[in-house]
Amino acid sequence: VIETLLIEEAMDRLKSGDVSGHDALIAARVREFTDVDVIVLAQASMASAKHLVYETTGKKVLTSPESCINKAVKMLFGENK
Repeated sequence: VIETLLIEEAMDRLKSGDVSGHDALIAARVREFTDVDVIVLAQASMASAKHLVYETTGKKVLTSPESCINKAVKMLFGENK
């Protein structure tokens, strides 16, 4: 099962320069997902919230930039990198 969440206010905070408020808002809202194994922060702008989301939920957290780079490294240099 895949569940999604849109946090429109988060981008407003980020645009105003409030990165910590942005990250805190994301971390607070993802607490709603108690029955998940992994949380994916799919927008690159959400990557800064990764550690706070993990601290808040204790769940594995993936970000799209990190996943993309990991895939590119594997494609370029093989699975052992």
